[in-house]
Amino acid sequence: MLQQLKEENYYSDLYDLLTIEECLRIIESWRKASLKKPGDEMVGKLSDEERLKTFSFLSNFKLYWIKGDRYRRKAAIIQEWMDRDRKRDDLFQNAQEPGNIRCPNCSTRMCVILKESYEFSEEAARVLFFFECPACNKRKGYFNNGDEFKSKPELCPKCKKAIQVSHTEWGEAMVWSRKCSACGFVEKETDDFSKMRTDRIDRENREKELLKKHRADFCLSAAEGQEYLQSLVQLETLRKLAEKIELRQKDPDYKKAENLKKWNVVELEKTLSSELEKEQYLKLSFDKPEIGKYVIVPFTTQDADTSRKEKDSEYGLRKIFKKALQDSNWRLMSEGVSYRLGYLSGRLKGYEQEEDLVEIIKQEYD
Repeated sequence: MLQQLKEENYYSDLYDLLTIEECLRIIESWRKASLKKPGDEMVGKLSDEERLKTFSFLSNFKLYWIKGDRYRRKAAIIQEWMDRDRKRDDLFQNAQEPGNIRCPNCSTRMCVILKESYEFSEEAARVLFFFECPACNKRKGYFNNGDEFKSKPELCPKCKKAIQVSHTEWGEAMVWSRKCSACGFVEKETDDFSKMRTDRIDRENREKELLKKHRADFCLSAAEGQEYLQSLVQLETLRKLAEKIELRQKDPDYKKAENLKKWNVVELEKTLSSELEKEQYLKLSFDKPEIGKYVIVPFTTQDADTSRKEKDSEYGLRKIFKKALQDSNWRLMSEGVSYRLGYLSGRLKGYEQEEDLVEIIKQEYD
């Protein structure tokens, strides 16, 4: 078997050829469509020249995205093709012939005369070994896993019974004869190897000409491809932005989040100090903040009302924070506040990102 794995240029040419053929099919389909009189009343009023320009614009627009998508997938598909052929070569090279195959007629040990790759879409790839008996010339086939090869009889296209198949060689041609003894069906088919060779050469020349003539038109260069990929990123950004705008318009929580007061730490301290002093909580002090995704600020204050019990003092402070902060971007953290000998301490969390602000709105109103 010839080596399946080729140089990377082979696969690149094949991929570009498929791209060119797809683009040419699109151009031809749009060209034919432009010659038809459209049923749409408005388009039907266009002149032939205007209609041709319209279809040309639309086909070029579609081609741009097809060319870009072909570029986007090119490297991955070529790698897939190369991996597939590499696996085929590895399987073929490493396959071991089944041992001790004996002739069913004379029990003589048979010898390998041919080794072939055996692939069908519905079956896993295997390697087929053909054996011949050196004594009586009997032949049999076995796969590399030891299974015996059993050829399936060809069936009559009319009655579906097994038919007789024979062939005769005529120079560079082979004539196949098929006869069905059940219904009398007869068919002859000729494999003209000379014509096949000519057709293959013509096809290869045509493919070379297509690549030479159209590669620059339909296969994006590295620079063009990167520009296309960047446009995809930009489109995705616009899509997410549009979704976000639409969500804002439909979701009342976004409107509530927009109306929250966005206090910095100075505004926070000023507002809280004023509210706390009304209830005799004095000397609000902030400690060194933790700066990360959120701004977390430890705080302490003193309860000047000595008649308040510990639990009442904690409850009162939490109540003030909840009311004072409910329309802002700050919240008391879940551990609440703690009381020690008139000192109350805790932590406040500041939110900056819109998504986080919406989330706290959802949590508080659900």
